[in-house]
Amino acid sequence: MTTSKNFDSCCFKLNLPIITRNTDGLQVSLLLTFKSGNREDVILNNLIIKNGQKNHDSNIKHLCKNSASECRIAFKVPYTGNLPGSRFYFEFISSGGKMYEVVYKIANDKKVQLESISTSSGTKSLFNSLLNDCPEKPKEIQASLAEYKKAVLREMYYLKDEGGRAYKINNGKFISVVDNLYSYGFDLETELSLSEDSPVTIHLTSKKVNGLVLTSEGFHIVLLLNEFIGEKIDTAHISAEPWKLLQALHNRLDLISTDHVIANKLIDNKCNRKGSIDNLSIGQDTAIRMSQTNPIEIIWGPPGTGKTYTMAQIAMNFLRQGKTVLMVSHSNISVDGFVIELVDKIRETDNTLNLNYLQTGKILRYGCVKSEKLINDEEAVSFNYAPNCQTNRNSVL
Repeated sequence: MTTSKNFDSCCFKLNLPIITRNTDGLQVSLLLTFKSGNREDVILNNLIIKNGQKNHDSNIKHLCKNSASECRIAFKVPYTGNLPGSRFYFEFISSGGKMYEVVYKIANDKKVQLESISTSSGTKSLFNSLLNDCPEKPKEIQASLAEYKKAVLREMYYLKDEGGRAYKINNGKFISVVDNLYSYGFDLETELSLSEDSPVTIHLTSKKVNGLVLTSEGFHIVLLLNEFIGEKIDTAHISAEPWKLLQALHNRLDLISTDHVIANKLIDNKCNRKGSIDNLSIGQDTAIRMSQTNPIEIIWGPPGTGKTYTMAQIAMNFLRQGKTVLMVSHSNISVDGFVIELVDKIRETDNTLNLNYLQTGKILRYGCVKSEKLINDEEAVSFNYAPNCQTNRNSVL
């Protein structure tokens, strides 16, 4: 066995793994890159996590074929131990019979550090015996993913080059400076809702300045700019850079693996149902019951048939099970309607959810609120709840 701190003796190299904690344990993602001229396939045979006297054997199997220059590996690990001080032992075997152990250490600041790479002799028969245990994306899913990623990249690069649509802004005022970021408030001529942290460029008479959106609601926007542009700005233009969300989507597509049940069903079109609409299940109770077992559920109905009520009941069921719910829509009004229905039903019928979730800030509406009723709700809206939370904290201190 030979040990080193580089990948010189390997037929591949690894980027530092991305390790994030979620409610189920850990999400681990790796990028394996084959070296030029390599003719060997590689199997990730196992991941062992060691922390003190405790070992966690993940028994992961993933095949990387040399026909592609890169191989992304993503999987979940039901590990709930501490991360700082732990070591991650990734075990690989090549089709040529070599075995590799790559060890990473999690420092106290949670940064991942490469600690060692060990190489030893194995057997080709061991590699062949492991092939049957390696799940592989079906070719049609791989092809669909590649098409999606190319389409997302094309859109992203187009928006980067074109800079997005320009909007006129007026009555700009300097607010403050923190960490070399200068905040400015502007009035808008057009009602606009941009997501927080969206990249923007402000176009002045003589120059352009880059920045980020701090808040954007209705006809007012607050920007964080990279440089000071004066105390007051009568008029200017900003161009939104909506490519950031596309970039995040592209990165997320890279992480899709065989354990992403919902993503693979959508990509493979397995939720497509043929036949007469008369054969579809009907009724609110049926929709609520089926949501507990179906990974994907589509609820359709004309206005006034109780879709919002049904979704609120489904959300309450998941919250009672300790699960999380994310409500998204292309319309702010739709999200407002759902949140109003949900919090009203909780206040009326479920004191436990009211005390443990609603009153503790675990059910919150983020973003641009349109509903006058919801705007005045001190518990269910993020920008109302945060000041109240600070007031309560100060009263305790």
